[in-house]
Amino acid sequence: MALTRVKTESGILKGALAGNQRVAVYKGVPYAAPPVGAYRWREPQPVEPWEGERTAYVWGDACLQKRVLGGGDFYQKEFYADRTFSEDCLTANIWTPAKEAGEGLPVAVWIHGGGMQHGDCINMAYDGEAFAKRGVIFVTFGYRLNVFGFLAHPELTAERKDADGVASSGNYAYLDILAALGWVQKNIAAFGGDPKRVTIMGQSGGAGAVMDVATMELSRGLYCRGIMQSGGGLGGMIGDNKVTLAEAEQIGKEFFAYIGAENLEQARQIPGQKMVEHYYDFCRQRPKKEGDPYSPFNMNIDGYVFHDTSVNRIKANQFGDVDYLVGAMADEFRYVMPRRQIDLAKYRADIQSKYGRYAKQYLKAAHAETAEGAEETEQSSSSDTMWASAQAFAEILLELGRKPAYLYYFSKPAPGEDHRGAFHSGEHAYVFQTFLRINRPYDGSDFDLSNEMCAYWTNFIKNGDPNGEGLMSWKPYTKQESLAKEFGGDGRMRPMPETEMSAFRRDYILGRLKEDGNE
Repeated sequence: MALTRVKTESGILKGALAGNQRVAVYKGVPYAAPPVGAYRWREPQPVEPWEGERTAYVWGDACLQKRVLGGGDFYQKEFYADRTFSEDCLTANIWTPAKEAGEGLPVAVWIHGGGMQHGDCINMAYDGEAFAKRGVIFVTFGYRLNVFGFLAHPELTAERKDADGVASSGNYAYLDILAALGWVQKNIAAFGGDPKRVTIMGQSGGAGAVMDVATMELSRGLYCRGIMQSGGGLGGMIGDNKVTLAEAEQIGKEFFAYIGAENLEQARQIPGQKMVEHYYDFCRQRPKKEGDPYSPFNMNIDGYVFHDTSVNRIKANQFGDVDYLVGAMADEFRYVMPRRQIDLAKYRADIQSKYGRYAKQYLKAAHAETAEGAEETEQSSSSDTMWASAQAFAEILLELGRKPAYLYYFSKPAPGEDHRGAFHSGEHAYVFQTFLRINRPYDGSDFDLSNEMCAYWTNFIKNGDPNGEGLMSWKPYTKQESLAKEFGGDGRMRPMPETEMSAFRRDYILGRLKEDGNE
């Protein structure tokens, strides 16, 4: 029987058997102190040890947020049931098949998506049981989001200064991720895991976070492999927009003025629910231009967590030299988000402002001769971006002499009368084998594909290579064979999909474009 009682550095935990009784699950395990009160907008603090045995039977709270776009939103209905929300969100969940401590099993740590503004580590699709029954210890965890995860302010910067005089603020979400990975290093052996065999994996914003973590000096030694689904790579959910600490502090000052807080002490006294309402109101009222993120609260280059943008760090060969598996969906947000209505003059001006000397090429690739052409292209922009970022990352690995990446794209449309295609996040039920929780008419072909995907992912977590007995060959991306594994169709190796816009994005991020478009 799997371990249902472990001794961590903070105390003894009592878990429970999962649905598969060869697996034990520990829910709501604190990996840091609750970031509330004086700990709001501070680095994660150590867990307070407890006496006796602590039960780990209940999921922890998700970080305060509004659920995507409300109860009628597509993703709300697809994946989310009722949850409880609070600032006390720094907890982890661990699935283990180990029968005793020290078995040395490989470990996977999942970073949930949501653009680091919303989402949580528990929904109807996420579950570690399928991986655990294959011999992998699986960990999910919550981290601070939106204004709780990214607010920078001069008072916060002054409050946090290390022995070398480095002062910083913001980036608390990433400090939480590092704290969770540090907790795994110190405690996972008690659950039967090997701290030297940790794979970090994530999807969407979580995939971008995997890539960001790979570029951090603070993350060295915390992982040995990375899986990025629909968001990682060179571009994708990681940006090249360099926000300095001073710029982030200015946004924080604007926010304090907006909510009527004269100082940090007053801001920390505002109830969490009221704070998150202020956050959404503030985001809505700030002016935006083409390509701006919804939220002004994102990573900043503080000289502590981040020393440059992740794109620049990758181009400079300053990121983890580990095994990578990266890919995207065929349709990403194409059939999920409503089609944009574009004001062509404003659109062209915004593109000129953002892309400068490459704007002419962008507009050509976007078919922006007409509003309809631009609207059609932008409807597919997420797919174009994800394909391009995965391929660009695979190619820069080769340029840098690194180990080649394993690329994939998922093309099987989701079953159902809503005809959403191979939509963003649609692979979750396949990777985690959670079909029975999703309200879609999956059939035998879906279950077969799910078995393949979970097996490939498990092999990669164990060995850095997804190939294994009974599976079709998945070759890494090389100059000789620049191919990706297709999940859907006949499942063979094929080139990544390409449109004029995905080719532009790939070549733009790799610096291959001529200024006027001439070769």
